[in-house]
Amino acid sequence: MPRTFRTLTLLAMVLAVTALWTGTAAATPEQVLADQADNGIIDGAYPPDDLRAAIVLAKERAGVQAETAITAIRDAQARELFGTRQTQSPSGAAPSTETDGEPATAQELPPVLRLPEAPVVEPGTTVPVPFVILSVIAAVLMLAGMGASAFRRATRATAEVAGSR
Repeated sequence: MPRTFRTLTLLAMVLAVTALWTGTAAATPEQVLADQADNGIIDGAYPPDDLRAAIVLAKERAGVQAETAITAIRDAQARELFGTRQTQSPSGAAPSTETDGEPATAQELPPVLRLPEAPVVEPGTTVPVPFVILSVIAAVLMLAGMGASAFRRATRATAEVAGSR
């Protein structure tokens, strides 16, 4: 009985993994590029791996259309990353970003896959306040630990002296 149960459980797990795997094998890079060629933007939702593969395929195809395809794919990656929708007019005007149904200007478009830069601090300026606060807290914790250790040693020593009398 336990062997049959294990076999059925293993079979169910294999079927579940197979069903999930076939469901996620959504698109090919050619389908992503065809979606872009349809109206200039990528309307569908594609996994990040498919978008990266489509960029590689578009780079292999040289030309102006490849550059517009790469731009559209990077916009789709930004939509996935930042959770925004971009719409483009049929005349080919600049895309506008919409969040919660409110249109945004072109200056508010998020940078595509760009990391934030640290603020530039002039040499010789003051130390940041959070650093000072955390340093004071660390010093207080270290002093408290050393005091607690000394207190335990002192009480242990007095207990041993009292116990030996």
